[in-house]
Amino acid sequence: MDLDELKKLQGQLLNVGEEERAVEAKTAEMVTFQVLVFELGHERYGLRIADIQEVVKSAKVFPVPSTPSYINGVINLRGNIVCVVNPVIKMGGSEATQQQENRIIVVKYGNSSVGILVDRIIDVVDISETDVHPLPPEHVSPCIEGDIRRDGDSIRLLRPAEVLRRD
Repeated sequence: MDLDELKKLQGQLLNVGEEERAVEAKTAEMVTFQVLVFELGHERYGLRIADIQEVVKSAKVFPVPSTPSYINGVINLRGNIVCVVNPVIKMGGSEATQQQENRIIVVKYGNSSVGILVDRIIDVVDISETDVHPLPPEHVSPCIEGDIRRDGDSIRLLRPAEVLRRD
């Protein structure tokens, strides 16, 4: 094999490497998941649809004495007792007021289900893994996986296990 043939072969190998990187980048973009977008206060948050069991129209929440302030109480969901958590309080905010648009997002948590009280449901959107960005240092929280920027809005992607974890 002469020098020209070696250079030609080297060029072909470089092209193959670039093509593989392009395919890997395209595959990363194609890994998508759906997110349920909702409001807490005046901010938008999201949960992966895969983590959600169902969404319940505001149900009667029965308070439970001697529980942490972020636990609103429990609901009876078709014979199952489901604890309802207020994530605003859990993340250090003030208590939200009960409104007609409130919903309870029921998520799987271990072997049970837990409800997350939200102000209102906004939408279900398709998100690529590459759309989830790290939070600015001043907003880093174990409850938040990352920030999704979409149509000029910022959506904080929640980690349900951290939101529901007892301190």
